[in-house]
This record gives sequence, C-alpha cells and structure tokens, in this order.
Amino acid sequence: MNVYVKRKRMDTIRKHFDRLYFIGDTHAKNMGIGKWIRSAGGNALHKKAAIHVGDFGIGFKNSDEDELELRALNTILIEHRIYLFILRGNHDDPKWFDNSNPVSNITFIKDHTLLEFALTDKKDPVKIYCNGGAISIDRTHRVENRNYWVDEKFTCPSDSELLEIPTDLDIIVTHNRPLGCHPTVYNKAVMQWCWNDDQLDFDLRKEQKEMKRMFDSIRKRNNIRNNILHYFGHYHWSHKERIGDIAHITLAMKEVAEYRH
Repeated sequence: MNVYVKRKRMDTIRKHFDRLYFIGDTHAKNMGIGKWIRSAGGNALHKKAAIHVGDFGIGFKNSDEDELELRALNTILIEHRIYLFILRGNHDDPKWFDNSNPVSNITFIKDHTLLEFALTDKKDPVKIYCNGGAISIDRTHRVENRNYWVDEKFTCPSDSELLEIPTDLDIIVTHNRPLGCHPTVYNKAVMQWCWNDDQLDFDLRKEQKEMKRMFDSIRKRNNIRNNILHYFGHYHWSHKERIGDIAHITLAMKEVAEYRH
C-alpha cells in the first residue's frame, strides 16, 4: 500500500516566469496543454508557468508507460516554453508527488508547498500555497493501488504547519473546495454514490471541514488588504464567487485561466 507522508516543514520552489496560468482537470488527456495555453493567449516567446489543479491522471498505467507519456508531453512543453506544476488530485497516485522533476519541464508538487514565482511585469513575487488531494465519490467501485488510493484525500496541515503559510499570500491552489464554497449541496450523482457507500457522506463532510479549517487559518492571519485568489477543480465546471477576502475560482475540465494581478 502506498503511504503518502506530509513533510514537517513547508517546501518552497522559487522560479521566474513571464506569464502564469492555471489548468483544470485533464484525466490523462494532457497532450493538448501547449495548444490550450496558446489558445488562451499565451505568447510563444514568453516563459510560462502552468499550475494544474489536480486529476492529471498519473499512476493509472505502469511506470514505464507513465514515463513515456511524460517525456512526450515534456517535448511539447519545451516547444511552447511552458513549465508545468501539477497538484495532487484524487485521480493521481500520491507516490509521484514529492516536488521532483521526472522530466525537465514537469514538477509534481508535494502537499503543503509554497511556490514563489517572480513575474516579469510584477514588482513582488507571486506567493502561491498548494495543498492537494480529495476523496473519490466512486471509491467503492475502484481497485486499491490501481485506480484508487486510500491516502488520496486532503489532509489539513497541523497547527505548526499552518503557521508556516505566509500572511501575504496571493493565491491558494487545491483540488477540492472548503465547506461553504460552491457547490454547497450534492448533485444527483453524489447522492447516488452516498447511497452505495454509507461512509461517504461523513467522509466528504469531514474533508470539507478540514479544508475550511485551513482556509479560516489563512484568512485569520492574512493581511486584510490582500485579496487572495483560490483556484481549484474536481467538479468539472466553471464558477466564480467571493467569500470575504478570497475569490474562489472553479476550473472546468481542460479550462485554462491566466493569472492577472
């Protein structure tokens, strides 16, 4: 069984780019990433960072096949001057996520990681807090360690880890959303899976509450003049809403959004 262990200290990745983009779930259909960013206005001459909000689809094949596809995607990313940073979704094998670069332009982001990206047209670095994971609603119909991982869920950082998060964040990236954020009710599909899995409703609510605890801690410590953008996926539709000083942006599948400060 894979065991995904969070680091006790927050990792920080510092890079310089011209533009910053966010990408919704792709579920292993990743070869179009370069084209999608170009369609969103990405200039071929710009060095671009793209943060994938999870459900990249890594780990559903054997390691050799996964690595072959990563090398093919890497070639496309190099051609488009894109550096891809991938958050952990529920449809990703957690063992890949350790802030490593299996190929030059792709990084799998470990939970509880801070990205500091200096953008060409911005005076101060953009500070991006990343923490992935979510529960699969159809877990009872999946096979453990083949297309489902028991450690796939989001886990709230400890009290000491929460204090490591900067008070001047610009962006939060997660795969799922906290309690109180849209969608606030289950759709028909989730209700059906809850009927088949009598523990699911409890686990989903617990995960949402843990995410809310993280967001409440960040909001409480955040400079009140600093508006934070929160990007996430998981629900396969586009939606935007503001709750207090945080703007929550849900990305649909393959949706690309450019960061504009």
